[in-house]
Amino acid sequence: MKKHLIESGIEYDQIIKSINNLNSSKLILDKYYKKIFKETVSKTRNEVFIHFKRFKDFEDEIKIKLINKAIKILRGNYYDARSKKVLNLIKNVQNKRFIKSTLAGCLFYLKKEHLCLKLEKRD
Repeated sequence: MKKHLIESGIEYDQIIKSINNLNSSKLILDKYYKKIFKETVSKTRNEVFIHFKRFKDFEDEIKIKLINKAIKILRGNYYDARSKKVLNLIKNVQNKRFIKSTLAGCLFYLKKEHLCLKLEKRD
């Protein structure tokens, strides 16, 4: 494969440097995300709270990660909710008329300055 890359004008060493740079960037972003999560999300026995004012200031990708991790904490899931559904929830939550919504078996509602999640009660 190295030979084919060189024939195409792509330096093997440059690819390795790019991969290492991407890995370094990922580590930095993961550290930044963990800090955001720690400052924004808290948990009690039955609920997870996301500080809503902070939450609103983040970009959609961070919001998606926060919601998915909060769901994982509450439900113990190992998979994420579908991004399209999470984006719809984010859009709805930021609407002034928002009262409550469900996603991935969790009930989302606003309580003072927090977006709260608790397990949805099934009839």
